[in-house]
Amino acid sequence: MRLSLSTGIDVAAQVCVAGVGTRPKCLLLHGNPGALGDFRQLVPLLSSTVDLVAIDLPGFGQSARPDANPEALGLERLADHATAVADALAWETVVRGAGAVLRARRLPALSRWVLGRVMRDMFLPEPVPSDRLASELSLFAERPEILVAMVHVALGKPCEKLRETAPHIRCPTLFLHGALDALVPVDRARSIHDLIVNAGGRSRFEILPGAGHMLAEHRPNEVVAQILEHVSRGQAA
Repeated sequence: MRLSLSTGIDVAAQVCVAGVGTRPKCLLLHGNPGALGDFRQLVPLLSSTVDLVAIDLPGFGQSARPDANPEALGLERLADHATAVADALAWETVVRGAGAVLRARRLPALSRWVLGRVMRDMFLPEPVPSDRLASELSLFAERPEILVAMVHVALGKPCEKLRETAPHIRCPTLFLHGALDALVPVDRARSIHDLIVNAGGRSRFEILPGAGHMLAEHRPNEVVAQILEHVSRGQAA
C-alpha cells in the first residue's frame, strides 16, 4: 500500500495493525541502501504482538524522492517523513517522545560482481543470498535513481548529525549490534550509546555474538525477542 504524508509525499508501506485494543507501536526504518523488504523476516514475528509499519524511505525501494536537491534526503528531512508516517497512522506520540552499468544488459556479469562486492560486507559472516542479489540488481536496473539517493543521503553526513543529536535523546533506546559487523564497527555504534548515557539518557547496548550487519535477515528471532523485551521494559517504567 501507499501512505500519503503531511510532508507532501507518499511512500510505499507495509502496515500490520490489529484494529482493536491498544498495542505497542513499531515503525521499521531501513538503512542506506535498503527498503521495507529488509524486514520481511521480522514482520510476521512482530505483528502478532505489536502494530507495525515498514516503509520505503523517499528515494528508495518503491518510494519516489521529493526532488533532486540533495538536502531533500538529509537526516532532518528524513526524520520529518518518519514522523509524518506516525501521524498518518494516528501514532503521533510514538515518534515525537553506477546506475547505467546496472542497467546495461550487455554487462550482467559485471553488474552482478560490482553489486555483490558492495553487499558482501553487509551480509558477512553469511554469504550474500543469490535471490537477494538478483532482486537488488533488478531494482537498481529499474530505478537507477536510487543510487543517486544513496549518495545524497551520505553527503548529508548522517553519522555526524547523529553524534550531534545523540546527547538530546531522552526516549528509552536499544542498540542491537552484531559482534562481527564488517560495515559498522561495534565501537562506532557504542560511541552513540555512550553519548546518550553520559548525557543522562536511557540506553541499552546489546551485542549478538557471531552476528554481522544484517540482523533482521539472519537473526530475526533474537531481534524480535530483544525488541519485545525493550517494549516491555518501557511500559513497566
